[in-house]
Amino acid sequence: MIFDILVLSSGPIFLIVWFFYHLHTWKRINLSKSVNVFLFTFFLGFVALVIETQISKYTVLYLDAEELLNKIGFLFFAVSFTEEIIKILPVLIFVYKKDFFEEPYDAIFYTIIAGASLSFFENNLYIWSEGFGVVIPRTFLALPAHTLTAAFSGYFIGLAFLSKSKKTEIIYIFVGLFIAMLLHFVYNLIFTIIETNQLLIGIIFLVVFWGIALKLMKKHIKLSPYKPHNLYFSDIF
Repeated sequence: MIFDILVLSSGPIFLIVWFFYHLHTWKRINLSKSVNVFLFTFFLGFVALVIETQISKYTVLYLDAEELLNKIGFLFFAVSFTEEIIKILPVLIFVYKKDFFEEPYDAIFYTIIAGASLSFFENNLYIWSEGFGVVIPRTFLALPAHTLTAAFSGYFIGLAFLSKSKKTEIIYIFVGLFIAMLLHFVYNLIFTIIETNQLLIGIIFLVVFWGIALKLMKKHIKLSPYKPHNLYFSDIF
């Protein structure tokens, strides 16, 4: 039972991490730091769970609130705000500006690790509480959503890495965090507020913004000092 849950909850996650890892076939990623980011984000998932539970318990903001504004407030502050901060913190603590952090794409890869880790935490939580039926929707919707928002925050952390001033660096980090929270918030709205064509709208949302995210990744990959001069972007994606 436990083995089945671990396989179902982790398989798609490691597949998507493998994909982004191999976008840099010409550079070795620091695997020990990747594990640090993954584990720290996973344990921060418990922090997110506690925060969301306490907000639901002691404030007017909760998911099943009758007032629409209270429900929206919960989705933004308790869920999107909390989870996106939790995904960016391990990258800023363990990775950003360290010796092995050498190029903008590093930021995208490590934030995707964090997004995958939080998705892994949630997958286990939902499988234990709701059963194996949640595996497919979480694999094709929640996992891409978590890694999508992480990719956007990672892109801006990469820009922060390239910035010439401390002020610009901080601005980029906060802009990336805000965009990630906004995308997370919109995704949550689609699957909690919208009542018709929910799945179709959610898929369109993910496809469109993943297309944008991949274009942004190409910009950072282009800046890699390890990229062979004869490599074309068509060879990457």
